[in-house]
Amino acid sequence: MDLDWLSHTSLESGLKEAQDLTREIQRCVCDLWPTLVLWLDFLHPMHHAGTSRHERVPLQTICRMLFYLFDTTGPVEEMRSRTPRLYDMLFLIWLRFDEYQTTACTALQSFSGIAKVVRQSMWIAGKGFAEKVKGEQMADYPAMVAQNTSPHCLPAALGAVRNRPRTFYRQALRQTRHFIDITKATRPGFLGGVENHVIAVAEFASELLPLEAHAKYVVVGFVDVVHSIRSIPNLRTVAIMVCSVLHAMWRSSTDGRPLVWSIRRGIMESILKLHMEENSSQLVGLTRLVSLHSFQVNVLRALDKEEVSLRNLFAGTPQEQDILHDWMMDRIRNMKQFYRTTCANNKCLLPRRHSSVELRCPCFNACYCSKECQKADWQSHKSYCVNGTKGPRYVTVEGPELSPRDGHFVAALTRRLMSDHAQTTLVAIQRAQKRDPPVGPDFQLLLDVADTIPKITVKSLDRAEHQWGGSSGDIPICASVTFTESTTRLYIFSITMADLMNKAKQKVALGYPKEGLDFLIHLPVVTQYKYY
Repeated sequence: MDLDWLSHTSLESGLKEAQDLTREIQRCVCDLWPTLVLWLDFLHPMHHAGTSRHERVPLQTICRMLFYLFDTTGPVEEMRSRTPRLYDMLFLIWLRFDEYQTTACTALQSFSGIAKVVRQSMWIAGKGFAEKVKGEQMADYPAMVAQNTSPHCLPAALGAVRNRPRTFYRQALRQTRHFIDITKATRPGFLGGVENHVIAVAEFASELLPLEAHAKYVVVGFVDVVHSIRSIPNLRTVAIMVCSVLHAMWRSSTDGRPLVWSIRRGIMESILKLHMEENSSQLVGLTRLVSLHSFQVNVLRALDKEEVSLRNLFAGTPQEQDILHDWMMDRIRNMKQFYRTTCANNKCLLPRRHSSVELRCPCFNACYCSKECQKADWQSHKSYCVNGTKGPRYVTVEGPELSPRDGHFVAALTRRLMSDHAQTTLVAIQRAQKRDPPVGPDFQLLLDVADTIPKITVKSLDRAEHQWGGSSGDIPICASVTFTESTTRLYIFSITMADLMNKAKQKVALGYPKEGLDFLIHLPVVTQYKYY
């Protein structure tokens, strides 16, 4: 017992001495802070790269100092928060390490330390707040990110690339390739550094610096990185993290081009192979996002051209995966039918199979082999064009506008789905009228076409929405799509209950299930109103 007490006392004494020494070191660092920052600035490679002085820059020492200054809490942390120049020096090294590297520098160790403190420098008090966010709290997540983001981080990151956000990701891609090469050449088993680097890039792409339009070179470059390391066992986790960078770029895009470029570069094959080896939930999230972009024509065309199958890429039973695959193939068939690539002029002199498309009408519903054919077909096409009375028109009633091509595709797809699944729609209405509380006499049908397997919601109309119904008793039919953290709702057309019942009767006579398809019916969001 005495020996235990003596050992415990010695340990406490040693810890106290270490704490006293740490406090003394921090006091000295704070006293020397202005001089220390000036010397770091003077020695920083940004002033010496490309000159004869470059090789004499003590890069490893500078990286160690920056690591200490950003990894230390207490008084040093307070001094750091008041020194934006320190952030500038950190991000310059992080984004230009391959330019600043010297022969005397131990690259892997230096860059690993820089990557770690870059992640720490992004947040005021760490990223712990993200782990506590669940369920309904996700709506507050952007505000929590803004509240916890370091005020010096983003200005320093943009300053390192002369305030060019797309250049930031070009440099991040360069350093990713460089860091992976260093890791493979020196310590293939040491992944902490490269993982921190890729996570930092992913957090910028998703939270700190999301872009609506990324450069194709960058997107394709990250796909190539995944291809290059997916078959290396100890680098598969890094490949999955690089997929998270791509996921963030796909989410922030408004036109779907980053996703299209990735699909055409073969990313789905790499995701499938990684998923078979690692069974990662992150990869399931990627393929889920692909299905949520199936309302975009260019995404469907890319999936069709690359013959992508979503089987084995989703959580669920084989039967559920088959259903999803069949619905995706059906959507691609609809896209091909809606967007024919032969001349729309029925009197075209060229045979249909030989007519090459050179012009497409702004409504995206017709294309022609020449201006002459477009002019000759105008009278018959006019009523089906953008402002025509018979075309798949739509009105954006909520959220950002879709592109004309995607908007008309959503409108045409909604009409097709409502016709094909009229019986399921009727069942959804009957259930809504029996639920507690029941839907009112005036309601709308909302079809979530962003998802490959759309959901039908029966929702009460508010006063502003009554204008959609046209004649009294008509049921407005809307489509909703969700992208870039927002939802767009389109009013497509209205239908009477009699017409809907007649259409449903026809479908049942042709073999459609009388009980409808349960997986197409979505429970409505019930709004609680307070009366004073």
